[in-house]
Amino acid sequence: MTTRFAQFRNGFLIIFSLMLVLGGLFMAMHIPGKVGHLVSTFVLRITTPIILEISFGTLGIIIVVALAFYNSRREDEYVEMEIPQNPENSDTLDSSSPSSQSSETLR
Repeated sequence: MTTRFAQFRNGFLIIFSLMLVLGGLFMAMHIPGKVGHLVSTFVLRITTPIILEISFGTLGIIIVVALAFYNSRREDEYVEMEIPQNPENSDTLDSSSPSSQSSETLR
């Protein structure tokens, strides 16, 4: 599976699940009784103009942080370093390094 396809699939699943939750809330508004009234009050308060932007912004931040956490747990965090395999220079300092120059000027 390619990385591009996996990213597309994850984005589609997030958007689709959000649509299902919102659709379920709007259908639950029509349930008779106290449950329908509570869901209706909740949906109407969430969809007011100011709270709607704040709730979707918070939801977006939560989704981004959750995806970053998931990707950091899935991938390893090792960094590869290139070390020269020169055995003759491995034990001594290079003469052009600042530490060796400063020691020569102090003599």
